[in-house]
Amino acid sequence: MVGTARDALFHRDVFHARLKAMGQDGESAAYVLDELPIVFSIDELEARLEILISEFDTRQDAHTTARHHRSIAACSYGVRFDDTIDFSERVLWPVMSAEAHGMEDARFVLFTESDGTTTYLATYTAFDGVHISQQLLRTDDFLSFDASPVVGAAAPNKGLALFPRRINGQYVAQRAIRRTHSLRQ
Repeated sequence: MVGTARDALFHRDVFHARLKAMGQDGESAAYVLDELPIVFSIDELEARLEILISEFDTRQDAHTTARHHRSIAACSYGVRFDDTIDFSERVLWPVMSAEAHGMEDARFVLFTESDGTTTYLATYTAFDGVHISQQLLRTDDFLSFDASPVVGAAAPNKGLALFPRRINGQYVAQRAIRRTHSLRQ
């Protein structure tokens, strides 16, 4: 059974890191993101983007900035399964265009936080038919999943393996070529 897709919650740090990697983390991006909570919804993002666009006379890059924010938002989503569906029957199916030709190689790792809570994280490769991208899945119960883009030096590569604990407060992954890189959450 395929789960039901839903809107995602976004993390401000992920947006800043993705925009920085794109060379687009300037004043207008900060104008949008710095007024949002650390975790925000698509409605909150759109409200800030509308304010930015309304100031187009003084912010000439407003439409470009909005386009970049929306492209990052399009890479995040949630999926929910009914708890009556047996674990072995749950199937994660492509939701966004970056996954149109497949999702592969999810590697789930159990994380135990300092407060004792646990969560499972997995990296996987999304394929749109031409480009690959790395995504991060998060679940506490294998009923509800959140997908978001992977950011950091290892993000453009396939074959990431997460270390099962944070290092200096950050998630860390190893690429197939055995280098380690920090990932932003």
